[in-house]
Amino acid sequence: MRLLKGFVLFIAAVCLFSACDGLTGKLKLIEGNFFFSRGKFNEAIGVYLEAREDQRLAPYADFALGTTYLVLEQDDTALERFSTAEQNLPSNGENRNLLYRIRYNRGVVKFQQGDFEGAADDFRGALETDSSARDAKQNLELSLVSLYMKNQASGIQEIRTSTIAEEQDKKRSEIIFDFVRQKEVDKWKSWEWTGGDEDDGPDY
Repeated sequence: MRLLKGFVLFIAAVCLFSACDGLTGKLKLIEGNFFFSRGKFNEAIGVYLEAREDQRLAPYADFALGTTYLVLEQDDTALERFSTAEQNLPSNGENRNLLYRIRYNRGVVKFQQGDFEGAADDFRGALETDSSARDAKQNLELSLVSLYMKNQASGIQEIRTSTIAEEQDKKRSEIIFDFVRQKEVDKWKSWEWTGGDEDDGPDY
């Protein structure tokens, strides 16, 4: 499972070649990339948060934040940022490259969390935006195989749990039966002792 390649180059290209205005926001994204590329992730987060104040660049800033949190292994926060980025994308379809990357990275996070079904959905969504993407195809297949194996293992575990429970019930029944049986034996011995013949002396 690979993370998105060329993240910094992608954001830089957005800043340099996008048609929207907002030089300050673009410079903030470039500054955030500078920190990100040097492993200064906390500084990068701060700058990306400033960049997202430009509404037109907010999806890119949220994607950058999501990727940064993904690197920091803060999976839940990364998922929130990727979902916010997708929600804020314009509906005109001009940002298909960004949409692909959002869905791909979100699939990576879900796979790492063991949510193989959710990961498969996101990789499938990524392929809807770029059907030729080999990484997304491979990761979709891996997610589906992992989901199948997880379901198989779950079924085996349910059988084992059921068998263990049956064995425990059987042992409890045997213990109770032995206890009741021992009580009956003790009762019989007690009756034999108290109810036997008394010694009245020689019988002759």
